[in-house]
Amino acid sequence: MPALTLASPILSGHAVKDTAHFLTRNRLLPILQLCHDIVEYILLLAAGLERSTRSLRRSTISYSQTCHDWRLIALSVKPLWSRLVDFENRPLEWNEEMLSRSNPLPIRLSFHSHYARNMTALRAQLEHLHRVQTYSIGCCESNWGELTEGLKRPAPQIRSLYIICYRTDYASNSAPILLPASLFANYAPRLSHLELRECLPDFYAPVLASLTSLRIIDVELLNAPTAFQWLEHLTRMPNLTMLLLEGAIRSSRDDHPSTPPAKSRRFPLISDLYLDAPLQDVGVLLQNLPVRLGSRWSVTCVHSQTGPDLDAVMRKFATGISTLYEPDDPCPLLLAAHDSDIYLRSEIYTAAESLCPAGFSVNFRLPRSSFWDALFPAVAAHLADVMQRVSALELHLPYVHPAVLPCLHRGLQIDTLVKFSSTMTHYLLPKLQSPLPSTGAIPLPALRTIIFTDDKSMWGANYRALLDFLRWRAMMGTPVERIYFVDCLVLDDTMEELAGMGVVVVNDEGVARWQNL
Repeated sequence: MPALTLASPILSGHAVKDTAHFLTRNRLLPILQLCHDIVEYILLLAAGLERSTRSLRRSTISYSQTCHDWRLIALSVKPLWSRLVDFENRPLEWNEEMLSRSNPLPIRLSFHSHYARNMTALRAQLEHLHRVQTYSIGCCESNWGELTEGLKRPAPQIRSLYIICYRTDYASNSAPILLPASLFANYAPRLSHLELRECLPDFYAPVLASLTSLRIIDVELLNAPTAFQWLEHLTRMPNLTMLLLEGAIRSSRDDHPSTPPAKSRRFPLISDLYLDAPLQDVGVLLQNLPVRLGSRWSVTCVHSQTGPDLDAVMRKFATGISTLYEPDDPCPLLLAAHDSDIYLRSEIYTAAESLCPAGFSVNFRLPRSSFWDALFPAVAAHLADVMQRVSALELHLPYVHPAVLPCLHRGLQIDTLVKFSSTMTHYLLPKLQSPLPSTGAIPLPALRTIIFTDDKSMWGANYRALLDFLRWRAMMGTPVERIYFVDCLVLDDTMEELAGMGVVVVNDEGVARWQNL
């Protein structure tokens, strides 16, 4: 916004007369003829364009110092000052003034300290807890008691609470770090998001009933709930739609078996689920939590091994694939492995306006001394039923495991191979060039498209394997119709040869090798 040019009355010999003249002239400037409501809107619009707190602070102060009229207007626009509350970088006196100017608007506050220090700033913040809308706190363990006492006040405006406790004592017999049972004096009707790191809530606190999002990360596992206890706690959060538990589930491997929840218990319909826990505990949660259309579930199962727990997770994955999508929706599947991990993922965008894809992903993480191929046969056996629904397959395996082929033989609807690697081109395609011994059917009968994202399959033995596969499919009456090259550098001669075989070749424009120039 252009600054007003104000002439200095010191330059005139008649100071009083000149001052009156300049004031009269300035009041006739077009910008000062606007009504107050329009000026308020301009100030808010200009403040919203600032990209940093520092520039916002300087601009707001400039607006309020332009002239007497603008100062009165700026002081009356409370949203300008509520955004300048900054306990992290500004002194206490500044924040008290900003809190006064913005009263009673909702505010956002933060306090983070890794060390025990003067708690004056935190105490001052807690005095305004009734106005806080979003609160982010990082507190040293030695100050935890004072923090929890301050959080026992009503918070009618609060929507989001983020707390991390910086632990100093990790002794095995250390007491759990808990929020008070009377959190916010049991009055926080708008609280919907809660994220805690290295601490836990009191799960019987009444304010948790309104939560829609809960994230618990890196809790001392000796004090964390077991999977069955988590199920019990979730029944008291009926509105929950997002749950993230990472390092927050105590393994029940060595405990006495807990009593499973009664089938009459109603669990929340969680659309966004993220778990990182031992396989056994992930299986317990997945067996009991309902999955619905359009959900996004992602689980990491550590200490994975064959057995009923793996079976439970894979059954839920298969059920989820059939539940997450409409019957006519495409069903992609990623199957990948590396070192001690096996990855399964199926995700699609269910609506054009959706920002995140719906889907289900599972990561089986074996002990460090094991490799993926030890667990792969059990995983592939459960994928047989899933393959009947899959329409696009992405394979990333170090080699063609023997359990892959029986799995692929069930892929009657797979019409696309996505991001097909040179390893799969060289070693898998030759194994798909013979009818099935039991039925004489063609493997992957619906296959029409292959998508490459690198050009390693277009050279040497890899390329010859691809040509042999294309010729065999054409001879059997099930030709591959399209090949896409994404971010690949492919020779014109290669594309012409593929096109001569009746394949439609699509390549990124603007990508060329030096040989083609």
